[in-house]
Amino acid sequence: MGFQKLLVTLDGSELAETAVDYAMRVADPNAHIHLLSVIVHDNTDSFVTLVNSIEFAFTSAPAYPVPTHPKEAEVIAQSRFYLEKLKSRVEQRGFNVTIEAIPGNAVDTIIDTAASYQFDAIVMVTHGRTGISKLVLGSAVQGVLRRAPCPVLVIPIL
Repeated sequence: MGFQKLLVTLDGSELAETAVDYAMRVADPNAHIHLLSVIVHDNTDSFVTLVNSIEFAFTSAPAYPVPTHPKEAEVIAQSRFYLEKLKSRVEQRGFNVTIEAIPGNAVDTIIDTAASYQFDAIVMVTHGRTGISKLVLGSAVQGVLRRAPCPVLVIPIL
C-alpha cells in the first residue's frame, strides 16, 4: 500500500524533478500529490551591502553594484508556470495534483504546508552539497528532517 497524500518540494532544478517521479512510484493510484515551490529570498544584496560598507570605510568607494532582483510576483508567476507543466505530466498518470508557489523560508514553509494539509509524507531531493557550499546555502533537507510532522522521503542526488 502506498501513500494517499504526498507533498513534493521542488526548486526548479531538473534534479529536484526526480522527487516527482519517485512520488508517483510510492503513491497509491488516484493519490493526491501536492507540488510545492518555495521562492526563497536571495540574501546576495545584503552580503554585497556589507562588503560595500567595509570597502567604503577603507577606500571611500563601494566595491560592487547591488544586484537587482526580479519582482516577487514575476518569480511566483514563473514558478507557477513551471509547476503547471509538471502538474499536467503527473495528472496524465491518474493522480490528483495541486500546485503552490509561495515566498518564504524553505524549511518553515515546507513544515507549515505539511502540517496544514496533513500530508502522509514529504518527498524531496538532496543535492549532496558539502563543505562551504552546504554552509553558505544551508540544507533545507536537514531542517525539514528535524522538524517534519510526517515521514520525509529523501532522494539523494550525488
